Amino acid sequence: MQNHFGKGLKAGLLAKSAWPASEVSGYCEEYLRGFVLGYAHNQAQITGDDNTAAFEAGVLSRNYSLDKDLLAEFFSASARHPSRAFFLVGYEGIARNAGDAFPPNPAI
Repeated sequence: MQNHFGKGLKAGLLAKSAWPASEVSGYCEEYLRGFVLGYAHNQAQITGDDNTAAFEAGVLSRNYSLDKDLLAEFFSASARHPSRAFFLVGYEGIARNAGDAFPPNPAI
């Protein structure tokens, strides 16, 4: 049995940029889930910004047609954790363009 998730995770950790959705059709979902999480972890380490990395993981997950709930679990066990919220915003496409602002914090 092959470890597709682990191979995708390693590829994501080493990736300089995310792959376009048009180039991932030959990979299984386990590999792509690993890639997204590895890439997000790498981005968080480089930038020091977990929330932006989680948002990017959400965008990639949507673009790669991955299951939202399976990946959201990796960001926190708590539904109130900020990184999880940013992942969900990225996945649901609320802020779609680089210049779009994140939705305002409803608690403010």
